[in-house]
Amino acid sequence: MTKHITILLILIHLSVFGQDSLKVTSPNGGEIWVIGSPYFITWDDNILSNIEILLFKNDILVRVIDSNSASDGTFTWIVSAAVASGNDYKVMVASLNDGTIFDFSDTEFAITDATSVGEQFSGIPGVYQLMQNYPNPFNPTTTIYYALPKAGLVELVVYDVLGNEVVRVNEEKSAGHYKYEFDGSEFKSGVYFYSIKAGDFVEAKKMVLMK
Repeated sequence: MTKHITILLILIHLSVFGQDSLKVTSPNGGEIWVIGSPYFITWDDNILSNIEILLFKNDILVRVIDSNSASDGTFTWIVSAAVASGNDYKVMVASLNDGTIFDFSDTEFAITDATSVGEQFSGIPGVYQLMQNYPNPFNPTTTIYYALPKAGLVELVVYDVLGNEVVRVNEEKSAGHYKYEFDGSEFKSGVYFYSIKAGDFVEAKKMVLMK
């Protein structure tokens, strides 16, 4: 009887919660991550164990990003300067308790030095992305890079630290990679924020003007 009850409970658990699973959601292909900048590695799962996060280049393990992280769906990684530039990277997230539960980025993404970001701008990106401006801090100009997987209206706005809008650019753009040159010659030194809205995608980042 006890055995039957145990089996029944397992079947109920599987029917209600599903089998243990894990799915990488970012980076998931087409992103360009700049060395020295922070990015979110994200995943969906229904497991209780901690996870490890691994970096693969051309399907070869090149770095353990974190060997024992809580499985809370997000991990902030500052891309290490020890990582070589390339456009053939994938991230793997795996359960520490069950080696059969893991997932990779669906397709490859790029890691590059900030001075070479423009060289990665080719083809149609797989995801929306707003990248860290370069240089940062800057004086008086800096470049903001962003990527659009499909055509649409793009709103690019720069705010000062008090939330005052200092620049707004509204343009229809086709799918592709873009850059915007921000000139801070007429603005005071300090912290500024820039944001992009394209379709349902909204993201903002911080930059510093230092004169």
